[in-house]
Amino acid sequence: MDDIIKAIAANDPEALKQAVMNYAETTEPPEGGFWHGPGIPVDALGTQRHKIWDTPPNWLGMLFYNVGNDCRREHKWELAAVMFSEAIKAGFNDPSAHNNLAAMLKRLGRYDEARDIYLQIIANHPEYVPAYARLAIMLEAYKVTSNVAPEEYLREYFRRGGDMSQLQAFVRGTPPAEAYALMLLLGRL
Repeated sequence: MDDIIKAIAANDPEALKQAVMNYAETTEPPEGGFWHGPGIPVDALGTQRHKIWDTPPNWLGMLFYNVGNDCRREHKWELAAVMFSEAIKAGFNDPSAHNNLAAMLKRLGRYDEARDIYLQIIANHPEYVPAYARLAIMLEAYKVTSNVAPEEYLREYFRRGGDMSQLQAFVRGTPPAEAYALMLLLGRL
């Protein structure tokens, strides 16, 4: 674990990947194979983030995902993007990993890549409703090109059960351009 902490502090993606792989090889998954224990955790939005799987997801993928979240909390966007990408490559196919990767790419100003990740989420996990709103807001805020108007993604968000309180949570703590974009989008619905 010390090697992971040191690699994060050094902002070294290659050292961090190696440290996570070493940790995965020398550590057993938690009992039951669930990173968060045997229950189904609920985040602040009331969304179930981890389902109970018949076969628990890849331990290495889960480690990359959780280290990515640690990097994100430390505002190390590039490291976080690398970790989320590695989590996906290692078999952690939860839409939250893709969502977090898109969010980090957006933070890095790599909007076209973030758009493509959000579109992948929508194609592969259409039930993951937050992707529609996050894509709409990003397209509007940063004037990213798209074959579909941003407000259409926001309409789909509402059609699929998304609500206003979740939308407000999505823009809380984001750059002001995103809150303004949401206001513009809502005005066009």
